[in-house]
Amino acid sequence: MNKFGFESDNTTSKRVEKFIDKISFSYHINTFDFPIMHGHKDYWEFTVLTDGKLINVLNGEKIRVTEGQIFFSTTDDVHCLKKSGNEKLRYINIVAREQAVKRLAELFAPDFMDTLRKIKRTHTFPDEFIKQINEIIHQVLLLPDDESEKYNGLLCGAVMLIMQFLYRKSVDYIDISKQNEQPEWVKQLNKAMKAPEFLTYNVTDLCQLLHYSRMQLSRIFRNSFGTTPHKFLIEHKLRTF
Repeated sequence: MNKFGFESDNTTSKRVEKFIDKISFSYHINTFDFPIMHGHKDYWEFTVLTDGKLINVLNGEKIRVTEGQIFFSTTDDVHCLKKSGNEKLRYINIVAREQAVKRLAELFAPDFMDTLRKIKRTHTFPDEFIKQINEIIHQVLLLPDDESEKYNGLLCGAVMLIMQFLYRKSVDYIDISKQNEQPEWVKQLNKAMKAPEFLTYNVTDLCQLLHYSRMQLSRIFRNSFGTTPHKFLIEHKLRTF
């Protein structure tokens, strides 16, 4: 099994070899599969499948990926990519040093890095996001070879877009692996948060939903989430828009 490092991996092209030590992000566009099982020593990989189908063999599990989906792998994972079917294949790989991923994750929540390691690795990506990723890559392609700072910044923006999407897909504040251990009111809250009308909720609505007084609600939110019900609602709305 190969264990590639960011500084010498084939994810970096000849174009960026001269300034690879100055950047935290890189990319490549592939039209072929990569059937060699490998891990990532010091970087994460975010992949957008724009055309065709793939089988991502991730940690021994075969995961079918179709056009319009995104998948990612961490330094904990080993995987390989196998083409599925005879359709034209195209996917964009954006790689990021683990420390860069950590810095971005902390902008969302202190424990988001841990959450990313636990949530499922494959998701259907909105068409508008795929369009934005393609536009960013096109901008990168037009950069002169000596524009390492702009190169790094644009790809950082692409990863930020992906992580924003993944954050919204993750369950707010709650460890999915402990779903069965959650109290009933937390399960009820999670269910309500998935509905569009939750964005209009105020603290009174939360009290009615969870059958707690304002004082009780404030206490359980402080104990469980380290914040007030009011701040919880505001932060949820900010993350959603």
